[in-house]
Order: sequence, then C-alpha cells, then structure tokens
Amino acid sequence: MYAGGVLGDIYNQRVLITLSYLGFALCTFLQGLGGKLVITSRAYYYTVFAFIGIFNSLAFPTFVSILSQWFP
Repeated sequence: MYAGGVLGDIYNQRVLITLSYLGFALCTFLQGLGGKLVITSRAYYYTVFAFIGIFNSLAFPTFVSILSQWFP
C-alpha cells in the first residue's frame, strides 16, 4: 500500500484510481473465466490473486486521499 500512496502523490489520483479499479475488474473477470473454461492450474489462480491484491492495494490509499480532500 505504500507504493500506492507514493504513486497517488506523483500521478493524477483520478486516473490512478480508475486504472486500479479497471485492473481489479479485469482480474475478477479472469478469475471467473478460469472457472468457466475449467482452468485447473494453480499457477493461473495464484497469479490472478496476486494481481487482484496489487490493484486493490493501489486503490485504497488513493481513495482515502481523494476522500480526505472531499470532506475537510
């Protein structure tokens, strides 16, 4: 989450949170697609879960920063 906070300070927060949620949605879709296509590889699901965690950790600090600017 530290990296997400640093990236949120450097780049546009709206763009970062949008990309973070889109990445999270894509990984969630890939997780469901793996079940539909009967993918049984553990490496596939470990990779998808890792990317879900990465995108989620980028979203939280950026969201908190945006929220703190909205409510003084």
